[in-house]
Amino acid sequence: MVETVPDSIDVLVAFLNTRHVELHREDLAGPGDLDRFASEHGLDREVGRLTAYDVVAARELREALRTRVADGWEAGDDDTSSLVATAAAARFSLAMTPEGVTLNPLGTGWALLSARLLALLLDARSAGTLARLKVCPGEECAWAFHDRSRNSSRTWCSEQVCGARTRSRAYRQRRSGR
Repeated sequence: MVETVPDSIDVLVAFLNTRHVELHREDLAGPGDLDRFASEHGLDREVGRLTAYDVVAARELREALRTRVADGWEAGDDDTSSLVATAAAARFSLAMTPEGVTLNPLGTGWALLSARLLALLLDARSAGTLARLKVCPGEECAWAFHDRSRNSSRTWCSEQVCGARTRSRAYRQRRSGR
């Protein structure tokens, strides 16, 4: 349906995880990093030169996506969010093929790369996997993950780390009488 790479949800997870909250590390520090991300995930075809402005826009889009995922895709009141602004600026063409309608992102630079990321979002929605894109609620974590559990009930990125931390914290609070 959408011009995309095979595992759109996994590319979205990788994009969201370009910022490591717990480690205080930013993987999109400059244009080269954004270019590397695009290349590693098959999104770089005909993108061209990326700039420092594009890196700022990519970070804003990433954080807007992270917020929407963490909120469970509930509609927010912020119509000026980076997600809405990026979607409004995205350009696409439609192609009719024997398999159906194909959505093709257009542009160059960040305009093309962001359109491809939004197309991945639409592809994940169409495939029914978008609801399985989650952000860990663990304090100091916010790691994105694809919930592959049978009933889509996974809460934490790691049951053994974030899940255990949360349960231990709750236990200590109960024991201290708070």
